[in-house]
Amino acid sequence: MLGLRQKLSLGFGGLLLIIIIIGVQSIVQFRDLGQSIDVILRENYRSVVACQDMKEALERMNSGILSTFLGTSGRGQNRSGRMKWSLRKRFRSS
Repeated sequence: MLGLRQKLSLGFGGLLLIIIIIGVQSIVQFRDLGQSIDVILRENYRSVVACQDMKEALERMNSGILSTFLGTSGRGQNRSGRMKWSLRKRFRSS
C-alpha cells in the first residue's frame, strides 16, 4: 500500500506532467500562429504596394488624358499608353 505522502506526490506529479504537456502544446500552437500571421502580413504588404502603384499609374494616365485634352495630344497619348501597359504588366505578374 502507498502511504499518504506517496499518494500526494503521485497526484501532484501527474498534475505537473499535465501542465507541462499543455504548456508545450501552447508554445507550439503560438509558434504556428505567429508564422501564419507573418504570411498574412507579407501578402497584405504586397497588396498595399500594388494598390499604390496602381494609384500612381492612374494619376499618370489622368495627367496624360488631360494633356491630350489641353492640346499636347502626342505627349498625352504616349503617357496614357505607357501607363496602361504598365498596369497590365503589373497585374499579370502579381
